[in-house]
Amino acid sequence: MADSDVIVLPHPPDQPGDGLPSPTAELDAQRRLTEYFIQTQPRQIDLTPRASVRTSSGGRVWALGTPRGAQIMRLVEPVVPNPPLAASDGVQRLVEFILVGRWDAEIGRFDVFSLDDRDWEVAELYHFNGWERRAAVVARG
Repeated sequence: MADSDVIVLPHPPDQPGDGLPSPTAELDAQRRLTEYFIQTQPRQIDLTPRASVRTSSGGRVWALGTPRGAQIMRLVEPVVPNPPLAASDGVQRLVEFILVGRWDAEIGRFDVFSLDDRDWEVAELYHFNGWERRAAVVARG
């Protein structure tokens, strides 16, 4: 077992010390746990950001930005109940899965990617907790 695989837990309440981990130690532990969780079912995701831009006729279209580059993430089941979210085209769609990435993953609302011969869109970003990035994903088209 390598040193990087070791997780240090706080002192039990009946042992010396105050029994509480420091905020830095807890954050480091949560980040390592997230990385281990992702590595149990890793998927390579190539997100491409999009922006709504105005056309010369006054309408709006989605313009693709520069791809963010491959990132290793994990797909997890959505919560139940699973209320629909409005996709970028205004259509209400059910969340198909939650995308979980490392704390420093680059994910933006309306990012798109292809996976398993389907096209997907990040419909919503969840609150950043400091150790993982999470996003609700819906099918496109």
